[in-house]
Amino acid sequence: MEAIIVAGSAAPAELRAEGIEFIPLLKVGGRTIMERIATALHEGGECTTVHVITQESIPLPDFPWINRLPYSGRPISDLLEQLDSICSSEHVLLSAGDIPLLSVDSVRSLMRAAEKRDADVVYPVVSRSDMEAKFPGSKRTYRRMDSVTVTGGNVFRIRRSWLSGNREWLQKLFANRKNPLALASLLGWDFLFRVALGTASLSYAEGRLSKAIRASVHAPVIPCPDLAADMDKLEDLETFRPWLDPWR
Repeated sequence: MEAIIVAGSAAPAELRAEGIEFIPLLKVGGRTIMERIATALHEGGECTTVHVITQESIPLPDFPWINRLPYSGRPISDLLEQLDSICSSEHVLLSAGDIPLLSVDSVRSLMRAAEKRDADVVYPVVSRSDMEAKFPGSKRTYRRMDSVTVTGGNVFRIRRSWLSGNREWLQKLFANRKNPLALASLLGWDFLFRVALGTASLSYAEGRLSKAIRASVHAPVIPCPDLAADMDKLEDLETFRPWLDPWR
Protein backbone atom coordinates (compact mmCIF):
# COMPACT_ATOMS: atom_id res chain seq x y z
CA MET A 1 0.00 0.00 0.00
CA GLU A 2 0.99 3.61 -0.55
CA ALA A 3 0.05 6.79 1.31
CA ILE A 4 -0.42 10.42 0.35
CA ILE A 5 -0.11 13.38 2.73
CA VAL A 6 -1.71 16.62 1.58
CA ALA A 7 0.34 19.34 3.27
CA GLY A 8 0.74 22.31 0.97
CA SER A 9 -1.10 25.21 2.56
CA ALA A 10 0.50 27.83 4.77
CA ALA A 11 -0.92 28.27 8.27
CA PRO A 12 -4.00 30.53 8.56
CA ALA A 13 -3.40 34.20 9.45
CA GLU A 14 -4.35 33.76 13.10
CA LEU A 15 -1.65 31.12 13.56
CA ARG A 16 0.92 33.08 11.56
CA ALA A 17 0.36 35.89 14.04
CA GLU A 18 1.58 33.44 16.69
CA GLY A 19 4.77 32.77 14.74
CA ILE A 20 3.58 29.56 13.04
CA GLU A 21 4.10 29.67 9.28
CA PHE A 22 3.62 26.01 8.39
CA ILE A 23 1.84 23.61 10.75
CA PRO A 24 3.54 20.33 9.64
CA LEU A 25 6.94 21.77 10.62
CA LEU A 26 5.96 22.27 14.26
CA LYS A 27 7.61 19.72 16.52
CA VAL A 28 6.25 17.30 19.10
CA GLY A 29 8.91 15.58 21.19
CA GLY A 30 11.67 16.74 18.87
CA ARG A 31 10.02 15.39 15.69
CA THR A 32 8.10 17.46 13.16
CA ILE A 33 4.40 16.78 12.72
CA MET A 34 5.23 15.85 9.13
CA GLU A 35 7.66 13.17 10.31
CA ARG A 36 5.19 11.82 12.87
CA ILE A 37 2.42 11.50 10.27
CA ALA A 38 4.70 9.94 7.67
CA THR A 39 6.08 7.41 10.16
CA ALA A 40 2.59 6.50 11.39
CA LEU A 41 1.46 5.82 7.81
CA HIS A 42 4.63 3.95 6.89
CA GLU A 43 4.70 1.71 9.96
CA GLY A 44 1.05 1.56 11.01
CA GLY A 45 -0.30 1.28 7.48
CA GLU A 46 2.65 -0.75 6.16
CA CYS A 47 2.96 1.76 3.32
CA THR A 48 5.99 1.17 1.14
CA THR A 49 5.97 4.79 -0.09
CA VAL A 50 4.59 7.95 1.49
CA HIS A 51 4.00 10.69 -1.08
CA VAL A 52 3.83 14.27 0.21
CA ILE A 53 2.06 17.02 -1.74
CA THR A 54 3.72 20.18 -0.49
CA GLN A 55 5.60 23.31 -1.46
CA GLU A 56 9.10 22.87 -2.85
CA SER A 57 10.55 25.04 -0.07
CA ILE A 58 9.26 22.76 2.69
CA PRO A 59 11.88 20.28 3.95
CA LEU A 60 10.79 16.65 4.19
CA PRO A 61 12.03 13.99 6.61
CA ASP A 62 15.11 12.24 5.30
CA PHE A 63 13.64 8.78 4.73
CA PRO A 64 14.15 6.73 1.54
CA TRP A 65 10.45 5.86 1.40
CA ILE A 66 9.25 9.50 1.21
CA ASN A 67 8.52 11.05 -2.17
CA ARG A 68 7.79 14.74 -2.78
CA LEU A 69 4.99 15.71 -5.15
CA PRO A 70 4.52 19.24 -6.53
CA TYR A 71 1.91 21.53 -5.00
CA SER A 72 0.06 24.01 -7.20
CA GLY A 73 -2.29 25.44 -4.59
CA ARG A 74 -5.04 23.04 -5.70
CA PRO A 75 -4.40 19.97 -3.52
CA ILE A 76 -7.28 17.81 -4.75
CA SER A 77 -6.40 18.53 -8.37
CA ASP A 78 -2.75 17.80 -7.63
CA LEU A 79 -3.70 14.49 -6.05
CA LEU A 80 -6.03 13.36 -8.82
CA GLU A 81 -3.80 14.45 -11.69
CA GLN A 82 -0.86 12.45 -10.37
CA LEU A 83 -2.58 9.50 -8.74
CA ASP A 84 -2.25 6.89 -11.48
CA SER A 85 1.36 7.74 -12.22
CA ILE A 86 2.54 7.56 -8.60
CA CYS A 87 0.45 4.76 -7.07
CA SER A 88 -0.03 1.16 -8.06
CA SER A 89 -1.54 -0.35 -4.89
CA GLU A 90 -5.22 -1.32 -4.70
CA HIS A 91 -5.83 1.08 -1.83
CA VAL A 92 -4.17 4.29 -0.70
CA LEU A 93 -4.07 5.98 2.69
CA LEU A 94 -4.91 9.66 2.36
CA SER A 95 -3.95 11.95 5.24
CA ALA A 96 -4.08 15.61 6.12
CA GLY A 97 -0.78 17.20 7.12
CA ASP A 98 -1.94 18.90 10.31
CA ILE A 99 -2.56 15.97 12.68
CA PRO A 100 -0.06 16.67 15.49
CA LEU A 101 -0.36 13.46 17.52
CA LEU A 102 -1.09 10.80 14.90
CA SER A 103 0.39 7.51 16.09
CA VAL A 104 1.42 4.21 14.58
CA ASP A 105 -1.07 2.35 16.81
CA SER A 106 -3.98 4.52 15.66
CA VAL A 107 -3.23 3.90 12.00
CA ARG A 108 -3.02 0.17 12.78
CA SER A 109 -6.46 0.40 14.40
CA LEU A 110 -7.80 2.04 11.26
CA MET A 111 -6.31 -0.70 9.10
CA ARG A 112 -7.80 -3.45 11.27
CA ALA A 113 -11.23 -1.82 10.98
CA ALA A 114 -10.82 -1.44 7.21
CA GLU A 115 -9.96 -5.12 6.80
CA LYS A 116 -13.31 -6.16 8.29
CA ARG A 117 -15.21 -4.82 5.26
CA ASP A 118 -14.12 -4.54 1.64
CA ALA A 119 -15.22 -0.91 1.21
CA ASP A 120 -14.11 1.59 -1.41
CA VAL A 121 -13.93 4.39 1.14
CA VAL A 122 -13.10 3.85 4.82
CA TYR A 123 -13.83 7.05 6.73
CA PRO A 124 -13.09 6.64 10.46
CA VAL A 125 -15.08 8.52 13.08
CA VAL A 126 -14.28 9.08 16.75
CA SER A 127 -16.84 9.39 19.54
CA ARG A 128 -17.22 12.66 21.39
CA SER A 129 -16.60 10.92 24.71
CA ASP A 130 -13.22 9.61 23.51
CA MET A 131 -12.26 13.01 22.09
CA GLU A 132 -13.14 14.92 25.24
CA ALA A 133 -11.38 12.39 27.47
CA LYS A 134 -8.13 12.97 25.55
CA PHE A 135 -8.60 16.67 24.76
CA PRO A 136 -10.84 18.19 27.45
CA GLY A 137 -12.19 21.59 26.50
CA SER A 138 -11.27 21.28 22.83
CA LYS A 139 -13.81 22.48 20.29
CA ARG A 140 -14.64 20.07 17.50
CA THR A 141 -17.49 19.72 15.02
CA TYR A 142 -19.69 16.84 16.15
CA ARG A 143 -22.72 15.14 14.66
CA ARG A 144 -25.17 13.01 16.61
CA MET A 145 -25.72 9.77 14.72
CA ASP A 146 -28.63 8.09 16.46
CA SER A 147 -26.96 6.47 19.49
CA VAL A 148 -23.47 8.00 19.24
CA THR A 149 -22.08 11.50 18.73
CA VAL A 150 -19.00 11.53 16.52
CA THR A 151 -16.48 13.67 14.71
CA GLY A 152 -14.71 12.77 11.49
CA GLY A 153 -11.17 11.50 11.18
CA ASN A 154 -8.40 12.90 9.01
CA VAL A 155 -6.91 9.69 7.60
CA PHE A 156 -8.85 7.65 5.03
CA ARG A 157 -8.32 4.38 3.20
CA ILE A 158 -9.61 4.71 -0.36
CA ARG A 159 -9.66 2.32 -3.28
CA ARG A 160 -7.39 3.83 -5.93
CA SER A 161 -9.59 2.84 -8.88
CA TRP A 162 -12.55 4.67 -7.32
CA LEU A 163 -10.48 7.81 -6.85
CA SER A 164 -9.33 7.68 -10.44
CA GLY A 165 -12.82 7.12 -11.80
CA ASN A 166 -14.64 9.86 -9.89
CA ARG A 167 -12.49 12.93 -10.42
CA GLU A 168 -15.28 15.29 -11.47
CA TRP A 169 -17.50 14.32 -8.52
CA LEU A 170 -14.63 14.70 -6.06
CA GLN A 171 -13.76 18.13 -7.42
CA LYS A 172 -17.36 19.26 -6.93
CA LEU A 173 -17.54 17.82 -3.44
CA PHE A 174 -14.30 19.48 -2.35
CA ALA A 175 -15.17 22.82 -3.95
CA ASN A 176 -18.57 22.89 -2.19
CA ARG A 177 -17.64 21.19 1.08
CA LYS A 178 -18.63 24.28 3.14
CA ASN A 179 -21.72 25.20 1.13
CA PRO A 180 -24.81 23.40 2.55
CA LEU A 181 -26.99 24.23 -0.46
CA ALA A 182 -24.46 22.84 -2.91
CA LEU A 183 -23.87 19.76 -0.77
CA ALA A 184 -27.60 19.13 -0.65
CA SER A 185 -27.65 18.92 -4.44
CA LEU A 186 -24.83 16.36 -4.31
CA LEU A 187 -25.91 14.25 -1.34
CA GLY A 188 -29.65 14.92 -1.08
CA TRP A 189 -31.73 17.06 1.27
CA ASP A 190 -33.20 14.04 3.05
CA PHE A 191 -29.76 12.90 4.12
CA LEU A 192 -28.67 16.35 5.32
CA PHE A 193 -31.92 16.88 7.25
CA ARG A 194 -31.59 13.58 9.08
CA VAL A 195 -27.96 14.32 9.94
CA ALA A 196 -28.89 17.81 11.16
CA LEU A 197 -31.67 16.38 13.35
CA GLY A 198 -29.46 13.61 14.69
CA THR A 199 -31.83 10.87 13.56
CA ALA A 200 -29.48 9.23 11.08
CA SER A 201 -27.65 6.13 12.26
CA LEU A 202 -24.11 5.41 11.11
CA SER A 203 -25.37 2.46 9.04
CA TYR A 204 -27.93 4.73 7.34
CA ALA A 205 -25.23 7.33 6.66
CA GLU A 206 -22.96 4.66 5.20
CA GLY A 207 -25.72 3.45 2.88
CA ARG A 208 -26.81 6.93 1.83
CA LEU A 209 -23.26 8.08 1.13
CA SER A 210 -22.50 4.86 -0.73
CA LYS A 211 -25.42 5.54 -3.05
CA ALA A 212 -24.54 9.22 -3.48
CA ILE A 213 -20.88 8.74 -4.36
CA ARG A 214 -21.32 5.44 -6.19
CA ALA A 215 -18.97 3.60 -3.84
CA SER A 216 -19.17 1.39 -0.78
CA VAL A 217 -18.52 3.50 2.34
CA HIS A 218 -17.53 2.21 5.77
CA ALA A 219 -17.43 4.60 8.76
CA PRO A 220 -16.05 2.61 11.71
CA VAL A 221 -16.01 4.16 15.18
CA ILE A 222 -12.39 3.98 16.30
CA PRO A 223 -11.36 4.90 19.88
CA CYS A 224 -8.28 6.83 18.76
CA PRO A 225 -8.75 10.60 19.26
CA ASP A 226 -5.49 11.46 17.49
CA LEU A 227 -7.07 10.32 14.19
CA ALA A 228 -9.53 13.23 14.38
CA ALA A 229 -7.58 15.90 16.26
CA ASP A 230 -6.24 18.28 13.61
CA MET A 231 -4.87 21.78 14.04
CA ASP A 232 -6.12 24.54 11.78
CA LYS A 233 -7.44 27.21 14.16
CA LEU A 234 -6.10 29.37 16.96
CA GLU A 235 -8.18 27.48 19.53
CA ASP A 236 -6.55 24.24 18.36
CA LEU A 237 -3.18 25.74 19.26
CA GLU A 238 -4.32 25.93 22.88
CA THR A 239 -5.44 22.30 22.74
CA PHE A 240 -2.06 21.07 21.52
CA ARG A 241 0.19 23.52 23.37
CA PRO A 242 0.99 20.97 26.15
CA TRP A 243 2.48 18.62 23.51
CA LEU A 244 4.14 21.10 21.15
CA ASP A 245 7.82 22.00 21.44
CA PRO A 246 8.53 25.76 21.62
CA TRP A 247 8.50 27.19 18.09
CA ARG A 248 9.56 30.81 18.42
